Amino acid sequence: MLTGYVVGRAMLFGEEVHQLAFTEPGAEWQMWVIGGENPRVRRIEIIDKRTPEHPRITIDFLDWNLNATLSPDLFTFSKPPDAKEIEVLKQTARK
Repeated sequence: MLTGYVVGRAMLFGEEVHQLAFTEPGAEWQMWVIGGENPRVRRIEIIDKRTPEHPRITIDFLDWNLNATLSPDLFTFSKPPDAKEIEVLKQTARK
């Protein structure tokens, strides 16, 4: 990330949020965050500047469950019987 800004406060879905903006070489993105006792992200918007069309992706987080109970089984990997191991290419560092 090269830069980050506090844009200010705004209204989103009837709630006051803090709007933040960020830039980096291949993208610009913004984040709208609810403050207070249970801070959480309300929206993220990303503009991909690597292509001429500059596609925009918007993700709204509308139904946070801050008291969720998750089973450890949810994070247990079960390999399918026909799965085969593949060799993964090493990623080279970008300059």
